[in-house]
Amino acid sequence: MDISDFKISCEELEQLMPVLEKCDPVWSQFLQRQIALGRHYPKEAGCVREAEDRTQMDMFFLLGTTITRQDRVGGRANREFLPDYHAKGVTFYESILDQVHEAICGKNGIYRKERQKIEPTSEAFITTLVPVVLSTLQLPAAISGAAIVIVLLISKVGVPAFCESTEAAS
Repeated sequence: MDISDFKISCEELEQLMPVLEKCDPVWSQFLQRQIALGRHYPKEAGCVREAEDRTQMDMFFLLGTTITRQDRVGGRANREFLPDYHAKGVTFYESILDQVHEAICGKNGIYRKERQKIEPTSEAFITTLVPVVLSTLQLPAAISGAAIVIVLLISKVGVPAFCESTEAAS
């Protein structure tokens, strides 16, 4: 399964904002700024503007900015120099894939134990899996939003497909 081009519409992200704010209020402010930036300067925000004025956000670009940008809360990005955030996001995701697979899909993974809690709604999915990913990866507070992006990536394929596609990697 090729996940290197996963995108989520900014409208979908805005609908999830109340849930994301509960998970990480500081990161959700960063995301709101990225969405606004994406509407005016799509390239700088890792977005693509599509038909009907819908804006799609590259989730690996978002993951890359979450784990690397020091100015994501208060500062402004240097628009002349854009590091390859997409590649950084893909590299980070690939490096933590085994740990996340084991926590979610493994013999003692949460998916085996709490399937009914995870599947019903997007809110339940996010609020159940974000703490699992956070505790599994033991991320520093400055990049805890990365757990949300990882969960959003998993939500796009669904847990069963994620578990099946990462089985060989584990």
